[in-house]
Amino acid sequence: MTLSQVVESYIAYKRSLGKDFKSKAVKLRAFVKIVGDGDIKQVNPCAVRRFLDGSGPVTSN
Repeated sequence: MTLSQVVESYIAYKRSLGKDFKSKAVKLRAFVKIVGDGDIKQVNPCAVRRFLDGSGPVTSN
């Protein structure tokens, strides 16, 4: 499964529970864009850290 498939399935699941999930969906899709849409098994901690660190100032998000 690709990362985007997992993310879209998760978003659909959350919305099926009645959650709005708009802003979190945007963040998850940004994660896919930054990390790359490869096999979910290939996502490594360094890629996650790179996304979390970002390039701007630290915020509460």
